[in-house]
Amino acid sequence: MSTEATAEELLLELAGLGSPVPAKVVPLKLKEKTPAYYDDALDELVVNVRSPYWKKAEGNAKAQFDAGWWSTDDPRHPLIHEIGHAAHAKHDRRLYLALKHSAMPDEVLIALTGKVSGYAMTSPHEFVAEVFAGLLAGEEYGDDVMAWYVRWRGFPIHLYLRE
Repeated sequence: MSTEATAEELLLELAGLGSPVPAKVVPLKLKEKTPAYYDDALDELVVNVRSPYWKKAEGNAKAQFDAGWWSTDDPRHPLIHEIGHAAHAKHDRRLYLALKHSAMPDEVLIALTGKVSGYAMTSPHEFVAEVFAGLLAGEEYGDDVMAWYVRWRGFPIHLYLRE
């Protein structure tokens, strides 16, 4: 299955769970290595079909997870993470935009380092997307992680998964 088809399938699956999703998937052939990103101005999940990530997605995802950088070892992680940004933007656009360029508060770094992923600790914006991806993968986070996820208005996908 192509990366674009995988992304389209994910959008349908998550929309079926009640999650807000990007309006469409846009496959691009970019020179950069980034596998995917969410364009919040156009509400598009942009998939870089040239990214070397996709050639060995399973191994790359496992390596990122084993290193503690990602919250899941799912080869679709970059897509799910970016859909997490879309869900956040649609759930609370004002806070999403405010957090987009915010630094991670020291109190969160002290309390939560090692509980989600290294990438989650880079900013509140990335924290929300990484927790979203982890929740979809079946990760169960403690009350401390979930309190910040709720405070930063991450889409409550965990409530839909319990039904």
